[in-house]
Amino acid sequence: MGRTGPRNGKEKAGWHEYSSRGDAERAVFKEILTMGLVEASSDPGAEMHWTVLTFRDRVLFFYRLLLVGWPRDIMFCNPSTLNVGEVQRLLALYAQHRLYFRQATAGDVLVARESLYNACPGLTFRAPPPETCRSNLGEWWARPMVDRVKYPQRRARKGPKSRRWVGSDSE
Repeated sequence: MGRTGPRNGKEKAGWHEYSSRGDAERAVFKEILTMGLVEASSDPGAEMHWTVLTFRDRVLFFYRLLLVGWPRDIMFCNPSTLNVGEVQRLLALYAQHRLYFRQATAGDVLVARESLYNACPGLTFRAPPPETCRSNLGEWWARPMVDRVKYPQRRARKGPKSRRWVGSDSE
């Protein structure tokens, strides 16, 4: 039984629609993995996600599917950032049935909840940005004027200001 979709990067609609052959192969690889995910999940609306957090949440946890066979020396990221040799190697692995989706066991899901390294298909990936409380630290916030009667304007403080720290030597 063959796989769905084009066998290789060169059978798609021709690479002339793209700026280079490498871009065409990257696009074909993205489409092939998305079609593999659709086939493995039996959901025609399934999409492949390329960051570790979204892959874990929207592929592994939602569809209970793991991507097996990703090489250790290729970073798991969006294929548009990979070089052409790495994309061709991934295409060859997929054609040889060495890169594939499989059903995740309950143990796989439990271990993936513990660490992103257990959820990621490859060993290396871009670290997700840290979660912070606000992205505008140190900036001035305009006070919202909802009701001027209930929340009057703050008075302007126009007096002498002291230093943060006043020593015993100063007057």
